[in-house]
Amino acid sequence: MKEKYLKSVQDLEKLIATCITLSNNTHKREVNSWREEYGSYIFAKMCVHTIGIQKLVPESSLFNIPNNFKVWDISSLSVLIRSLIEAYHVFYYLIIDEIDEKELEFRFLLWHLHSECERKRMLNAIGSTNPQIMKVEKDIEDYKTKLLKNDFYISRNHDERRSYRRGEIGIALSNLQISQRAGISVNYYRATYKYLSSFVHTFPFSIQQIAVFKVDDEESLGLIDSLVETTSGYLSYAIRDFVKLFPDQKMETKEVDELVKVWLDVLNKLASNITN
Repeated sequence: MKEKYLKSVQDLEKLIATCITLSNNTHKREVNSWREEYGSYIFAKMCVHTIGIQKLVPESSLFNIPNNFKVWDISSLSVLIRSLIEAYHVFYYLIIDEIDEKELEFRFLLWHLHSECERKRMLNAIGSTNPQIMKVEKDIEDYKTKLLKNDFYISRNHDERRSYRRGEIGIALSNLQISQRAGISVNYYRATYKYLSSFVHTFPFSIQQIAVFKVDDEESLGLIDSLVETTSGYLSYAIRDFVKLFPDQKMETKEVDELVKVWLDVLNKLASNITN
C-alpha cells in the first residue's frame, strides 16, 4: 500500500506543478473575452486549493508538521477537495461548455445577478448603511434588465424564469448535469461528493471516520490515497480544459500528458473509488 500511495502523491505533485505553470504562463496576458478572463481567475483558485491540499497530504513535499507532531487531517483534506470540485464545475459550466452565444450570455448574466443579490442579502443581514449598497442595487437592476431580454431566458418555463430573475440561483445546471457534459461519470461524482460532504457538514459518518482514523495505519493510508487520486482526477480535467481555453499552452512533459489521459479515462468510467 505504501508504495502505491507514494506513487499517487508523486503523480499529484506533477499535476499540481503543471497547473501552477499553466497559470503563471497566462498571468497578465491580454485576454480576448470574458471567458479567458474569468477562466484564468477560476483556474488560479483551483491552483491555490491544490497547494492547500498538498500541505495536508502525508509524504508530499509540502507536508511539514511543526515539532514532529504527527497528524493526518482527513477532514480538512476532504473539505478542500470538495471546494476544488465545486470550482471545477463552475469552470466547466461558465468557461468551457460548448453552447450558443445566447445561452452563454444567459449564464454570464445569471451568475453575476445571483452574486450581486447575495451581496445585497449579506449587507442587509448585518444592517449595513454603506453607500455601496446603492451601487449593488443598480448592478442588480442592470443585470436583471439584460437577463429579461435574453432569448435563452425567455425560452425557459415560468418557474425557472421567476427563480432566475430573483437571483435565487447562479448556476442553471446541477453538478450532476455538468459532470455529464464534462465527461465525468455521474456515479463517480455522486459517491465522491457525498463522501467529502459528510466532513463539510460534520455528519455522524465523518466523526466515525475520524474516530477510527490512525496515523501510519494501512487502512487510513488507503483512504487518503483515494482522496489523492480524486484530486489528481479533477486536476486532469481542469488541465485538459485550461489548454482548450489557451491552446498555445502545452503539457510540461510527455509523462504529464499521459497522466492526464489516464485520469480522464478513469473519471469517465469509474463508479467510485471511495472506500466506505
